[in-house]
Amino acid sequence: MKNIRTITLLLCALIALTTQAQKRKATKRTTPKKEVVVEKTPGEILYDEMLPSTAKVMFVDSIVVKKDDFLKKIIIDNEAGQLTESKGLISYTNEFGTQQYQTVGNELKGIEIIARQNINGTWSDEKSLFKSEAGIVNPCNPFMLADGTTLFFAAQGEKSIGGYDIFMTTYSAESARFYEPNNYGLPFNSKYNEYLLAIDEFNNLGWLVSDRYLNEDSVCIYIFEPTAARMSYESDNISDEELKSRADIRQISDTWTVGNHRAAEKRIAALSEKKQDNAKAMTFAIDDNRTYHSKSEFKSVDAKKKFDQLLEMREMLSMQNKSIDELRVAYKKAPVTQRGQLKTRIIGMEESIDQLEKDIKNTEKEIRRIETGN
Repeated sequence: MKNIRTITLLLCALIALTTQAQKRKATKRTTPKKEVVVEKTPGEILYDEMLPSTAKVMFVDSIVVKKDDFLKKIIIDNEAGQLTESKGLISYTNEFGTQQYQTVGNELKGIEIIARQNINGTWSDEKSLFKSEAGIVNPCNPFMLADGTTLFFAAQGEKSIGGYDIFMTTYSAESARFYEPNNYGLPFNSKYNEYLLAIDEFNNLGWLVSDRYLNEDSVCIYIFEPTAARMSYESDNISDEELKSRADIRQISDTWTVGNHRAAEKRIAALSEKKQDNAKAMTFAIDDNRTYHSKSEFKSVDAKKKFDQLLEMREMLSMQNKSIDELRVAYKKAPVTQRGQLKTRIIGMEESIDQLEKDIKNTEKEIRRIETGN
């Protein structure tokens, strides 16, 4: 009986050891789950790097418009220069009509910015800008500040957070070239596309065009108050979420404490009224019986397009007349040794003005011919 009990105990011990061994083997077969790590894109990394230095800016207002029509909604003063559009590409001409930065090309072959100067009534050779800059692809839609050295433009590439970003560069008179462009940072750029930044220093208003949060056929024009020096929220006691909200411009009213919102609204209203008064003052004689006082009166779409060209030419003429007046004043005050050079410039400008006046007359005739069908 004792032997039977001993054998039974040995069998129980053997079964227990076998069970433990099987458990250990089962444990070894179990593969721990790997933690999924989502890597950030270069644009997301750039966004994170720029977030702490988000510029403190007051956004006064915003309007959503069709993408192919936004330039007509930007009302900068004539003294800030002129923006024109051709085939979806925007170019800038300074207030005197002597310096141009044009966007040329197409999205299939690539687009670029070219610069040219009007010297003594003759346009200089075109000079391509930023085409070979590392990290800059398809530079377009330039805008030059009144200082004549600070240039903004949009571009794609490795230095962009999203698609198109706003970049800034300055011109070095000493080396006769622009410095390497820098991304203009947040909140002016986003994970979406920014197409244009223009600043009217005479009314202290800025215009930023972006498609953030919108359908592909629409853009939002953010009207902001530019600051003399760039400030950030680094010293402010705001949360990370609040900072991201400012960087992404989620709620423009959150920025109204940065500046005088009511005063900025009044400047926008005054500028808009000035532009409307100029538009109402227009008169264009079609024939002996009809005189138009608004573009909406045109029956022909082609005539209306021609009239837009006419307005640009008239604006250019006004700029050149202002420029030549200044040259004439400078001529009277200049010493005899400098008058020869100024005289040459004045003569060249006079020739340019004469040609522009002829082009304006021919365009006026063409508009009347299209509108009347004769």
